[in-house]
Amino acid sequence: MLLVANTVNIGVDIGAMADAANMITGINFSLAAIIFTSTMIILEVFVSYHRYAYVLRWLVLSLLTYLLTALIVRPDWLEVARAIAVPRIDFNLALLTANVAIIGTTISPYLFFWQSSQEIEEERDRKVLSDRHAAIIREEVRIMRSDVIQGMSIANLAFLFIIVSTFVGMLMNFIGVNPITALYYTAVVNGLVASVLLVFIFMIGNDPKIMGTHTNPLWVKIFGTIATLFMGISSLVLIGIFILGGT
Repeated sequence: MLLVANTVNIGVDIGAMADAANMITGINFSLAAIIFTSTMIILEVFVSYHRYAYVLRWLVLSLLTYLLTALIVRPDWLEVARAIAVPRIDFNLALLTANVAIIGTTISPYLFFWQSSQEIEEERDRKVLSDRHAAIIREEVRIMRSDVIQGMSIANLAFLFIIVSTFVGMLMNFIGVNPITALYYTAVVNGLVASVLLVFIFMIGNDPKIMGTHTNPLWVKIFGTIATLFMGISSLVLIGIFILGGT
């Protein structure tokens, strides 16, 4: 499910960028999709992590367009505040699907691993790795060499599939898939996957054999359990209504 969600997510992002470029410049949609895909792959392959991450951090400012759009559209802010304070609970398929989709966009599965991966990348970029021993014995060198071989093998395999996911996503835009609809249901899939992954993540975080003295504190256990139960129940109810043919 996560493979499908990630692939579709890439595809709709490429399609959305191509649509925007077409609206602004008049460039052919298919040509724009190919240009964006090729550009992303070239940047990932040939630009160093340090420079690439620095540029992407500044591009986050583009998310302010969501705020500007809300101000331009001028919704009924009183109604918005009322809906936030007293949410409507209705067990119909449309509302439950939207609920799981919101979970999927807020707590996307890749976010569970993104921060730790980002920190390791930055430590590597600075040529500094935490928790390193002062004295490195022969056995440690052997283990590290084994880790490097395994890590590089997995990294190259992952790199290959990143390119293939990217190309499959691009091809989606040539078979008439509506990007907004696809993005919506991708969020639903992410929400279903996230509820399952959270169970295992909290099991690991609460296990002293794995975490040592750094297990989850009580407040994390409490709120984590509440969040996991809420997401799990929402997903199960949605699946149940869908199987039963509800509306």
